[in-house]
Amino acid sequence: MTAQLFDKAREFAATITGILNGTICNGVVIKAVLDPRDGTRVIAGNGLSHQNPLVAKPFPVRLGQEKPRCWLNLSYRLCLDETRSWLTVVSSYIGVFVDEDCQVCLCHFDYERDKGNGYPEAHLQIHGSSPALDVLRGRGASVKALDKLHFPVGGRRFRPSLEDVIEFLVVEQLVQPRAGWQRVVEQGREKFQEIQLAAAIRRHPDIARRVLSEMEGAN
Repeated sequence: MTAQLFDKAREFAATITGILNGTICNGVVIKAVLDPRDGTRVIAGNGLSHQNPLVAKPFPVRLGQEKPRCWLNLSYRLCLDETRSWLTVVSSYIGVFVDEDCQVCLCHFDYERDKGNGYPEAHLQIHGSSPALDVLRGRGASVKALDKLHFPVGGRRFRPSLEDVIEFLVVEQLVQPRAGWQRVVEQGREKFQEIQLAAAIRRHPDIARRVLSEMEGAN
């Protein structure tokens, strides 16, 4: 693992820590640890250490010491891109649970780069029952349980960010936010979108040049 990767991963982990503690959490510390299975990757999550480098631990969503309404569990696998210049998220997981043991899940947002098994790279899975699925089964459709369905959510470049999940929890009144949470969410989301836009431009410079040319022509 290069020092460059670890430095960028620690900066990423610090950013996630700041977003969480600036909106809906208190005292959460996201750490970046070398993935022992692959020395070119780092895992970021809560409760990770050299002794526990793989399994991120859930943490309560609360601002003080009150009983939390829910828990979050999240983890990111990170590496450098093929140019070894930019930090890349290989996979991410953000789960919303109502218990500390993560036995009862509301939903989880997943991303796995180059997933390759027919499921969308970025998807949402929802736990619960669905009368609509019951109707479909009654009509002879071979339908999985609701929590086994992978709902696509924007793909690699336009997938939900942590800020989107936080906004969802606050707007739906599932958690109590810190004062000023909107500013933290907006700033973090803007940064995330800028990173994705820059990555898209690097992959498709011809499209970027064409759009800029069209804009110059319109002026």
